[in-house]
Amino acid sequence: MSATTADLAGRRWLALDLDGVLYHGPAALPGAVEAVRDLRASGRTVRFVTNSSAATRAHVATKLRRLGVPCTVDQVTTSGYLAARAASRLLPDGQPILLLGSAGLVQECESFRLVGTDDPQEAGAVIVGLDVGFSYLRLAAALAALRRGVPLIGCNRDRSYPGAGGTLLPGCGPLLAAVESAAGRTADVVVGKPAPQMLTDLWDLTGTGHSDWFVVGDSVEADLGMAAAAGVPGVLIADPAMGYRSLADFTNALLDR
Repeated sequence: MSATTADLAGRRWLALDLDGVLYHGPAALPGAVEAVRDLRASGRTVRFVTNSSAATRAHVATKLRRLGVPCTVDQVTTSGYLAARAASRLLPDGQPILLLGSAGLVQECESFRLVGTDDPQEAGAVIVGLDVGFSYLRLAAALAALRRGVPLIGCNRDRSYPGAGGTLLPGCGPLLAAVESAAGRTADVVVGKPAPQMLTDLWDLTGTGHSDWFVVGDSVEADLGMAAAAGVPGVLIADPAMGYRSLADFTNALLDR
């Protein structure tokens, strides 16, 4: 259930979803840029969270700045970044990873000094993100690595995402499910929404806790699911029957304008 503005009293930290809330495709949604400005001006701290594993944090921050939203890399959390971070913690000895994902996910892994390998016998872990080049051969390589008992890290379980013209395209979830089915085991960790890790990671980095935060997003399953898993209020955008018409609509209600 979407939270009301009364549920947010005293909470000054906001985890804001991006696609469908702040922008759609290359364009900002009406009033969204101004809404972020007004939220910050009210003394609230905004962090941007997305289940994307294809875009790096730097890419997302650059896009937001182009839309008129001041943003630094450390204000963005993506599932690709969290997956790379999880792998770096599981592989302290520098073992290579077998990666099913995009160039952006490769770059996030490289930022943690993780190297990739195509040899399943060398891999110390398997990471599955959104991979438009997913193939039977890549699935077979992942299976061979996982049969050795190495960790399986998933970026998210999103079934689909909107492509050009609103066409739904398969997300990371079906690819992860294929790997899990072939290996006969579930992922050791899935870092993206609705798991709470995006929020709990931010708490660790900022010295805050569950009583400080709330979530604003457009997905009951992913965004409100993450909020519920973390024990914080979640506000639904773009569904007037359950929440608010837009980020601008919510901000106006929150600021009582």
